[in-house]
Amino acid sequence: MLRLRAREPARPPDQERIESDRVVADWTPAPHHKALDGYVSGGILGVLFDCHRNWATVHFLMQAKGLTRPPDIVLFPELSSCGYMFHVDIFLDKLEFSHDVEFGKKPGDGRLELDSPTISLTDIVLEKLQIHKIARKDLVDLMILFFGHDVKPMANGEKEAVDAGYISGLMADDWGFWYDATQNLAKVRQLMGTFVGEGRMKPEAASRIEARVGALEAGLRAVPKGRHWEKRSKVGTAKPWYREVEEVVR
Repeated sequence: MLRLRAREPARPPDQERIESDRVVADWTPAPHHKALDGYVSGGILGVLFDCHRNWATVHFLMQAKGLTRPPDIVLFPELSSCGYMFHVDIFLDKLEFSHDVEFGKKPGDGRLELDSPTISLTDIVLEKLQIHKIARKDLVDLMILFFGHDVKPMANGEKEAVDAGYISGLMADDWGFWYDATQNLAKVRQLMGTFVGEGRMKPEAASRIEARVGALEAGLRAVPKGRHWEKRSKVGTAKPWYREVEEVVR
């Protein structure tokens, strides 16, 4: 399965929006979409990217201008005047950035099928926790996720809960991912304290987020660690534990 997700990136801090709109398209190739055995035709992929990008652009432009139907003509200077630039995330077998987040290789039996139209809440949390040089907007995203969704030792298919057991198990033999995840959770707590101190977050909201961050941290501490985790933990930060990722700016 191929998943395309067009999103509106965060605005500058003085105009920051807590939630970004998303336009998601799921597409599963059929046998007649093959170019060669094991390869999907590049032509159909090009059409998917092009059409999804265009209609996502129209969607965001309609929202920005309060339109109820697509405009007859879309001029790209019109988009720049609204302050819009768009990024498209493409999910295949796995997300490969600072650390890997696996989605599965078998069509119809992977983590992309756990929820729709987005990836699962647990995978969204993982997508944020894997970032080595995490940005403020990603910390805010994690706060929103933890405010709105409980963290449970095992989600057991519950779509509205974050599965701490799955996350902890995934990192039980990956010290680098575990280390960055725990550091990022600490940064969530630090930024949350700043927001409370500035009067930008109510203490009761912070308490809810704190409890859920704590639940995930407890799972990460308690999970039995594997041999590779133990060996790599002895090296610690003396050697790089993450993949260098270039920021793509369009």
